Amino acid sequence: QLNDLSILDNNVAITATDGVYTISDIQENHSITASATKDMYKVTFHYEDEAGQAKTSEKKGIIGASIEFPSGDETNHVKDRVHTSVEGWYKEEGYVNKVEEVTIDHSNVDLYAKYLTQYEVGLPDANGAYELKSLEGETLPSLVEKDDTLNFKVALSEGYSQGKNLVVKAGDTVLEPNDGVYSVIVNSPLDITVSVDKNVYNVTHTVSDGFTFTGENTVNYGDDYEFTLTPSEGNKNLIPLVKNGEDVLSPNNEGKYIISSVKADQSISVEYLSIVDAIYRDEFKGVYTNATLLDATEKKATVNDGWFFFNKEFFDQAQKEGFTHMAYDFSSSGEHGFLYGADM
Repeated sequence: QLNDLSILDNNVAITATDGVYTISDIQENHSITASATKDMYKVTFHYEDEAGQAKTSEKKGIIGASIEFPSGDETNHVKDRVHTSVEGWYKEEGYVNKVEEVTIDHSNVDLYAKYLTQYEVGLPDANGAYELKSLEGETLPSLVEKDDTLNFKVALSEGYSQGKNLVVKAGDTVLEPNDGVYSVIVNSPLDITVSVDKNVYNVTHTVSDGFTFTGENTVNYGDDYEFTLTPSEGNKNLIPLVKNGEDVLSPNNEGKYIISSVKADQSISVEYLSIVDAIYRDEFKGVYTNATLLDATEKKATVNDGWFFFNKEFFDQAQKEGFTHMAYDFSSSGEHGFLYGADM
């Protein structure tokens, strides 16, 4: 339909009779022009502002024109960790007939926004202690629809597998698992928190009489375990054979024994031997080695009919390095020896 139709004859408006325009008594050239406007229809969009108050906006177009929906910047809002966004546009306030696109027809149209409310869910920084996973094994969402139930599992890492003092909270509420699944109905923004202690491993030790073992009875996962051995006055000339399971341990320069990065229970045994007994024990080979070795190839010691001969240079160096005892490895080669006792 055309509106505001105007017909001009040489810039002079003329009218129609029964829809017919007539120019009579033509004696010169005539210029006929016409102008008109098409019918315009409007689409009224009903939605809410950030405060939840009703708001409208209008867009107009001619028949057949496509109309864009209002942008999310205009209709969607985030406030106090609550996200409200348009789920869709409907022809009725009761949200019955959803409209996917708008094309101007022969009437005005009202469209109503249906809102989706989502709440932010804060997830903790696990620092490698655990992972929070959905029941499908996916990462938990940071936005959850209002009144939906959030289900998840806590997968503990290796160093926390004992679940010692494990506490899972939604806000201030402690969650209890059901077959390993934690559940919370999300009806407001909330934060999930998890606290769990490292695995704790036991340390047992067996030490010969006359010697004092100084060390804790437990150790946390991944920590280094330290201990010292102190002989009584009458036992200072004996040699300690220290084992962690089958591994032979030796002290550091401060006289401390260290088991690095503990990840299981530890069993320590200490056996004290005389110098003669120690010479024949395979466990001592290479344990107390130092830059100064007894080595026939370096001519620091020679063997003659079962007798060992050491030059003065060797003893002077050994004394400077703090060694007080010597043992020799009677291996098939008969060449290598070692010093021990720098901590005695």
